[in-house]
Amino acid sequence: MRISEVIFEVTEAIEGGYDARALGYSIFTQGDDWEDLKDMVKDAALCYFDDDETMPRVIRLHLVKDEVLAVRGCQGTCGDGVACLACAPNQISPNRRASSSVHRQPRNTFRRVLGGSVSCGTW
Repeated sequence: MRISEVIFEVTEAIEGGYDARALGYSIFTQGDDWEDLKDMVKDAALCYFDDDETMPRVIRLHLVKDEVLAVRGCQGTCGDGVACLACAPNQISPNRRASSSVHRQPRNTFRRVLGGSVSCGTW
């Protein structure tokens, strides 16, 4: 049975270039730039779907960009000298993610927005 499309979630790689992961399939690839990534995705799909009967008609690339914005001005630290994820995202490990209400930071410190005010502390 021929599928209509395969969607690849594309993220910018930390070391440069792009990483692509197919949703629902075990297909992973990388490219140095956008054009290289498109070639690599096509090649990976050709390897995974080995015959014309299963080859998807369309490959969709979905670029996901994770960006953290500071809502209020800050000194770049969260009270105890630890870099604040919202204000200094380049100082935090890229593997850490921020939720909408709690910004987690190294050494188990956090910043919580409560009714418009910001409180910092350790948990």
